[in-house]
Amino acid sequence: MSTNSKIHQIRLNEWAARLADQKSSGLSVPQWCEKNGVTTHKYFYWKRLLKSQVVAQVLPDIVPVQLPSVSEPQTQIPSATYTSCTTCTTCASARVFIN
Repeated sequence: MSTNSKIHQIRLNEWAARLADQKSSGLSVPQWCEKNGVTTHKYFYWKRLLKSQVVAQVLPDIVPVQLPSVSEPQTQIPSATYTSCTTCTTCASARVFIN
């Protein structure tokens, strides 16, 4: 890990603590920022960075799924209970089966 990466990680950790402090303080974001000498722009900048880092770590990569064409024969799959769409004029559907 480079020096810049380490410094960035330290700042992320500091801001995670600051965001937790704001949440537990009972103050609104602008009130907390004014009390702590931080601009709301900087607060939301770091909040967005932390959120994107957490999302990148928690969510898996998106994998494209190839849907079969209509002309392919259907395999014997246990039926699922679902209702028809009644609010739109054109609908597309896909069923996902696991195991």
